[in-house]
Amino acid sequence: MAVNHQNNHESFTLISNRLQLAKNLLEESDKLPGAEAYRDFGHDSILHHERHERESVVIYLLLTCLDLLGQTEKHISFSNWLNSKKEEYVSQRDSVLCTLGPCIDPIEASNTLLNAYNKIYGVSNSFYRGINNLSKEARSYLLSSIQISKIIPAPEDSKKEFREENDVIETQDLLKMKYLFSLRNSFTHSLAQHHTSSAPMMSILGNETNPELANKPRASWGFFVGEGIIAPWSSNRQRQGKFLYSSNNLIIVLLELLYNAIGEEFNQDDLNINFFIFSSQGVFFPSIPSKDLDTVLKLNFGITRPRWKNQNGN
Repeated sequence: MAVNHQNNHESFTLISNRLQLAKNLLEESDKLPGAEAYRDFGHDSILHHERHERESVVIYLLLTCLDLLGQTEKHISFSNWLNSKKEEYVSQRDSVLCTLGPCIDPIEASNTLLNAYNKIYGVSNSFYRGINNLSKEARSYLLSSIQISKIIPAPEDSKKEFREENDVIETQDLLKMKYLFSLRNSFTHSLAQHHTSSAPMMSILGNETNPELANKPRASWGFFVGEGIIAPWSSNRQRQGKFLYSSNNLIIVLLELLYNAIGEEFNQDDLNINFFIFSSQGVFFPSIPSKDLDTVLKLNFGITRPRWKNQNGN
C-alpha cells in the first residue's frame, strides 16, 4: 500500500477508532424499524428515514479517514501557521514571501500565502492525496463503485430530462473524486443528513400476498440476484450540475479499503447486520445474517457478494 504518511502509528490508530465507530453506528441503525419509519417528504423533496441519516454519518466518518491518509504534515490552522514562530512554519512562509515583490498588493500576498498553506495543509488536497495514495487496484475498486450519467436537457415540448450514459467530457476519475469530496463537505457545511445504502421499503415486500411475512424478521439491506450477477439493492443517487452520480455499496467498499490501508483485517461476514435477497426468478429471502449470506447465495444461486479481492495482499 503506497501511503506516504508521517506518524503512521498515531494516524492509523485514529483511523482504526473511527472505523470501529462507523461499524457500531451501522450495526445500531440496523435495529431501527423498516418501512413504517419513513417520514414525510422534507423541503428537499427527500423521503427521510433514520437509517439513511445514520448512513450519512457513517459515510462522513469514512471519507474523513481519507483526509488523514493524505496528510503529509500534522494539521495546523491557517491563522496559527501565519503567526507561528516555529522554524518549520517560518521557513514555509519565507519561501513564499521571498518570491513576492516589495510593492505587491496585500490581498494578492494573502492569497499567495493561503494557496501555499493549502498545498500543504488544505483539506481538499489531503483528501485527494489520500485517494491517490491508495494502490492502483484499491483506487480503481473505490471509483468503480460510482457511476456517472450526463443529464441531457429535454425537448422544449417535454418536462422530462434524459440521462445519457458514458458521455462525460471531464475525466471520470476526477469527477468521481470531486463527488466523494462533495459528500464529505455537504455533511460538514450544509448539514446534509441523507445517504441511501439500505432499502427499508423492502421490509414490507410481499406482506399483502403472504401475510405470514409480516410477522417475520425483515431486513433493510439487500441484494438483487440475476443470471450470474449480484448487485446491492439500493444505491445513492445525487444530481450535481449536469451529472447524475450513483454509488453502490459505498459504505462497504470504504470499510474494506480503509481497513486494508491501515493493515487491519476486515470481513463483511463479521458485520452484525441482516440482508434480504431478491432474485430475478422471484425467489425471496426476507432476512439473513451477514455471516450466513454467502452460504445462502452460494447454495441457491451459485454466487457470492462482491468483495475487495486484494485484502492484505491476497
